[in-house]
Amino acid sequence: MKEPFISLKKTINVLSTTNQPYRELRRHLDKQAVGCPATFSGVELRLLKELFTIDEAKAALLLSYRFEPLDAICARAEEKGYDRKSIVHILESMGKKGCIFVRYKNGEPLYSLHPYAIGMYEMQIRRLTPSFVLDPRRFFLQGYAIEYLTTHVPQVRVIPVDKSVLSLQNVATYDHIRDFVDRAQNRISITDCICKVSTDLLGKPCTVTDRRDVCMGFLDFFDTYSRHGWGRAISKQEAMDILDQNEKDGLVLMTASMQEPQFVCSCCDCCCGIMEMMKLMPRSVDFTASNFSAEVKP
Repeated sequence: MKEPFISLKKTINVLSTTNQPYRELRRHLDKQAVGCPATFSGVELRLLKELFTIDEAKAALLLSYRFEPLDAICARAEEKGYDRKSIVHILESMGKKGCIFVRYKNGEPLYSLHPYAIGMYEMQIRRLTPSFVLDPRRFFLQGYAIEYLTTHVPQVRVIPVDKSVLSLQNVATYDHIRDFVDRAQNRISITDCICKVSTDLLGKPCTVTDRRDVCMGFLDFFDTYSRHGWGRAISKQEAMDILDQNEKDGLVLMTASMQEPQFVCSCCDCCCGIMEMMKLMPRSVDFTASNFSAEVKP
């Protein structure tokens, strides 16, 4: 009578052992400025399994959110029993899937861990499935929303198109979209909005615009999207034309709170996961950074 239960116990032990690298990776990611909170359903572990193999999850523990050269990572990897060839292979695999960030400096690669969003999730634009759309939504609502919106520095910044801003207003120049585009020079890409593609998969297409290629990457994001064919390069003029049309369509231009933005999202409240999270908050304005505020002058 005990044999079936002994077999079941062994199976449970195997499953627990298999989950352990993902639990450790979840805790490791949770140390970033925007963490990776545990949820009551464990949906975050399902997402990590979708993104990382077991070997990749173990190797990702060797990376931090800061960019590091291969030699520094290999030095830590060797202490864990990896040889240089195997760690390079694993890093290349994770980079191709958008699980980690790869930047090149003087021809040499530098590696860092993406946060889950904005980062790993957006890099899955060519790998979306209905299940990989629903699970991120569950994760956002069950834990990630609070984590993302309650960091010390607001993660989302609403930006104006330059022509919409009166010249009398004195704001930091990096709050102007044209400055973003000018500084990016020829490193500008356009890609499909992963939020709009996601809602298409669920049979709930965007009600604001029929266009999908509305999200823009600069600098390192441009390099990553171009390297893997996730977007196409565009000129500065085309970038401004697209952003102008995005604003005319009623999309909200948002980026991260950084002086050298890597991306500009063009969002709507019927598709955007971040805007969906913000709408759940009693005062959404408190969770968004901006150099502007509304004031009534009778």
